[in-house]
Amino acid sequence: MAKKPFEITLNLVPKNIVIGIGCKRGTACEVVEKLVSKCLETANIDINRVCAVATIDIKADEKGLLEFCEKYGLKLFTYTAEELMNVEGIFTKSEFVLLQTGTDNVCERSVVKHGGKLIIPKTAENGVTVAVGELPVTLDFAKEIL
Repeated sequence: MAKKPFEITLNLVPKNIVIGIGCKRGTACEVVEKLVSKCLETANIDINRVCAVATIDIKADEKGLLEFCEKYGLKLFTYTAEELMNVEGIFTKSEFVLLQTGTDNVCERSVVKHGGKLIIPKTAENGVTVAVGELPVTLDFAKEIL
């Protein structure tokens, strides 16, 4: 988290970050967590801003991914290979991933499919791929409280 300008500081932290994750079958939670943390730190993004994790449907039962989501209280959203391939944009393509999953990229396409604007492209390490996206935020402090 960024340095506080005052001893007592109120930080309004929008939960508008979505993480796209791809991984090899059997990847441990700690391996996923390490790469996610590394990616968020490079962009100075607090883990408390993350609202969702997105991936391909064949990873819906991936133990390490589910443990990561549970640890941070995040919902896992999954999309089919067809849904991911229909997402428009320029993505880091992998022929290997295409042959294994039916889509040429899981992490970046998952972020964009979930509605995020890609802010950290695919980063790969130890069989895990992570991309980070930002969802739009609207703050309205003028609403009447009843």
